[in-house]
Amino acid sequence: MSMSDPPVRLRTGRKVMMAGLTTLLLALSASGCADRPSPPFDDRAPADRELVRLEATSSQYLDTVIYVGVGGVWHRIGDVPGLGSARIEIPAAIGPLPGEFHVRAHGIGSASDADYVSGPIQVGSGDVIELRLASVLRMSSWSIRHR
Repeated sequence: MSMSDPPVRLRTGRKVMMAGLTTLLLALSASGCADRPSPPFDDRAPADRELVRLEATSSQYLDTVIYVGVGGVWHRIGDVPGLGSARIEIPAAIGPLPGEFHVRAHGIGSASDADYVSGPIQVGSGDVIELRLASVLRMSSWSIRHR
């Protein structure tokens, strides 16, 4: 065994390690280049699409927080004052149009089991969801107004 053997082994080990790291980095960077299919959106340009609006009137004494559910994810979109009303535009980033939404109303300071949760609501561009919040939230109702 000569004095030059250990550096040769080390150099060979470094080359193998560098080649492995290079291959790993190339594989990881290439995996990010895959193209994902886009969701089915309204075929009009985003600027031409009308937003979905929620108009709520409340018979509740409590202020109420309004959420919209899309694909199992709830998004807080606004508040309705007690015994008042509110017009809330649903942000386009929440989901594609036409699409399916659920609406949830939660009285601030009340138990979550007292929340109102709608069934599925099919909405299209420019539709208005009319939400009537009853004094007992679970008895609330909604309707759609198409424009």
